[in-house]
Amino acid sequence: MPAPYLPEELNLASVERSTLALETRVRVLFIEDLASLIGKTKSTIRTFVSRRESYQHLIPPPYKLQGSRRLCWRERDVIRWMESTKPVFPPPKHRRPGRPTKLEQLERQRWAAGQPPGGSRDSR
Repeated sequence: MPAPYLPEELNLASVERSTLALETRVRVLFIEDLASLIGKTKSTIRTFVSRRESYQHLIPPPYKLQGSRRLCWRERDVIRWMESTKPVFPPPKHRRPGRPTKLEQLERQRWAAGQPPGGSRDSR
């Protein structure tokens, strides 16, 4: 599936021109910039783009500039995507081999459900 083109108001000319105090500047990120931001290689990002239906949640949606074949992303879209994919708290620690303890099982269930670790315990 080809990447959509940037809207007319966001073509390369509007990105490079100087902006007034009231306008917001649109920063365009290319694949090299995105790779360093999200910690993935360029080839991995290209794979995710080419198989968009399977990997759509793993990278933000790309665009193409008018008259160009290069993939690009708007910086504000990438930042929003990064903020929306952050876990609220870290996943459970790597555990030792063997069956998990009951406490580890409960913590993992709470983490999967989106509750903070060490949730409330019933006091009787």
